[in-house]
Amino acid sequence: MFDSVDREYLRGQKEYQVPQSEYERRKVIRQRLFDGIVDFVEAQQRLSNWNWQKFLDQDFEDENDLIDGMASAIALFYEYHQAKNKDFERTLDRAIEEAHTQGWAKRDMPNHEVRNVELDIDTADRPSPKEVRARITQKISDGVPLTDTDIAEGLRWGDIETKNAIEEHGKRQKEERALDKKREWFEHKWG
Repeated sequence: MFDSVDREYLRGQKEYQVPQSEYERRKVIRQRLFDGIVDFVEAQQRLSNWNWQKFLDQDFEDENDLIDGMASAIALFYEYHQAKNKDFERTLDRAIEEAHTQGWAKRDMPNHEVRNVELDIDTADRPSPKEVRARITQKISDGVPLTDTDIAEGLRWGDIETKNAIEEHGKRQKEERALDKKREWFEHKWG
């Protein structure tokens, strides 16, 4: 879908000195994104079983890249539905129905009737970096051990100060454990 220049720009590895050039690159990327998504109609409806089998049999260098790409595509499609106030579950239902009709007719998908597709998405607001920092620094100052969830949230959603506080806290805990072991050894040895 994207060429190497598009990828470099999207990754922040390419900058343009002339604003018009950057505008043109962004326009090309938007068009290629649209064309790439629309091309999935051709691929899904017209890809022969022979080509599909060749694709499946292909030895990918890292199949995780392929799965990551699929997850990112679905995430982007979901974001589109959210931004445009469209029914994602309806689109997903249609996609699965097409997999069982076109996929059955063209490839070796089972010939099943899709009776129901249920998608239950439960979201909650994430805490702000400021809220994460306040909670974690309060626990640290109170001497309350950080849970794995605290550490994960701090590293994922915290700001740099939060991450530094977690790192320092971890170092102190490690030092305290080492001192405790020395004390235990000393008490055991000299009783």
